[in-house]
Amino acid sequence: MDIFENKIFKIEKEHLCFDGRDLIKLVEKYGSPLYVFSERELRKNVNEVIVAFRTFYDKTSIHYAAQCESTLANLQVIRDAGCNLQVNSGGELFKGLQAGFEGDQIIFTGACKTGEEIELAIKSGVKSVNIDSIYELTRIAKIAEALDTPVNIALMVAPEISYYHSDRHRLSGQESEFGITFEQLRTAIRMSQKNKKYVKLKGYHFHLQNGSHEPESVHEAFVTMLETAVKMYQLTGFSPQSLNIGGGISSDNMGQIAEAVSEELNAATVEKWAGKEYGQFFKDIELIIEPGRKIAASAGILLTSIVNEKYRKNLNENWLVLDEGLNNGMEFERLLSYNQLLCANKITENHNMSYKISGLSYASSEGIRLPGSITAGDFIAFINAGAYSHSYLSSFSGRPRPGAIMIKKNGTVKQIKRPQRYEDLLEGEEPFREELNVCAI
Repeated sequence: MDIFENKIFKIEKEHLCFDGRDLIKLVEKYGSPLYVFSERELRKNVNEVIVAFRTFYDKTSIHYAAQCESTLANLQVIRDAGCNLQVNSGGELFKGLQAGFEGDQIIFTGACKTGEEIELAIKSGVKSVNIDSIYELTRIAKIAEALDTPVNIALMVAPEISYYHSDRHRLSGQESEFGITFEQLRTAIRMSQKNKKYVKLKGYHFHLQNGSHEPESVHEAFVTMLETAVKMYQLTGFSPQSLNIGGGISSDNMGQIAEAVSEELNAATVEKWAGKEYGQFFKDIELIIEPGRKIAASAGILLTSIVNEKYRKNLNENWLVLDEGLNNGMEFERLLSYNQLLCANKITENHNMSYKISGLSYASSEGIRLPGSITAGDFIAFINAGAYSHSYLSSFSGRPRPGAIMIKKNGTVKQIKRPQRYEDLLEGEEPFREELNVCAI
């Protein structure tokens, strides 16, 4: 991957620059590890998704997947860029509202909603709660009735498709942990119709369980959803107002997915398989997508420093130990899949020597190519670290969480999250004994 295909990267005095800022100067000022986000890149990515889908289908709503990266500042930028929100928990819903999203801009999905979270969603007037099971439908109907407040819902279906994510996870269908199977769908619709005073059924939703889908898998699942919608209309009289195809959108596939989905909604295409009487069935349908990685990934970098180095002579292995690991959201097995590592202070040198990388975890990654002159004290940049990294932060092994900064579109830098201090590790904890030795740091 040539990162310089993205004009947001440049080289200045042998240092890697991101959105006009020398990364070495930033890490020297704000400390390591450090997350660096770009407002300009976030806005560009949101606009690319909007244009890609609305070029083919103008009734498309984009709901950013908050679990991908939910720092308050990032959510505010994404909102201002014209995106809505999809959340997976009460905490993400709370942060979304704090970031300025209105309730009717937020979709609440997921398989493990608590009663308190459902109540917060109903009181907040969310656009939709995506229902994962018959039990959850019964539960949300009772809560809505107790609050005397109706709630919009969509049924999360599990379409049977042939594509697999891995040996362990089927993308959808009976083996997936998400959604209602076809056999249960009619029951769910009837239950919604019976409770229509408090449960307002609006549409269908599906979620394929991988990070960036092949267009064929989305296309197959979408066709199955359309066929299911017509079948359920024939059985129950329910006509959906929205169809939600979830996430898995990338720069490589979003144009293909947008074109394929819009073509399937075309009246002539529908008539071919459903009959002439159904040609206009999906005419005014709202298409909903939930991109995450596509919007956030390239807008973030993790800067780390090398704190230790070693050579294993018998194995002919060069090791570098970084000041990051599980506490900073980086699972090493994901490095080669999503992140490119570069030496930020020696960016012009050939990255042609193989290293094993480890950090604050019990895992390592091998085959990382970096300059042969690299040594302790140098800085490593994790490219495309804006997605599913910062949001995974923990205080594993008692290491304070790193801070984050945002490069604003006018070029200035704002700290959007301060790094943790040691005393923050005690937040919410109560001592077993009254005496507590509070040392000055």
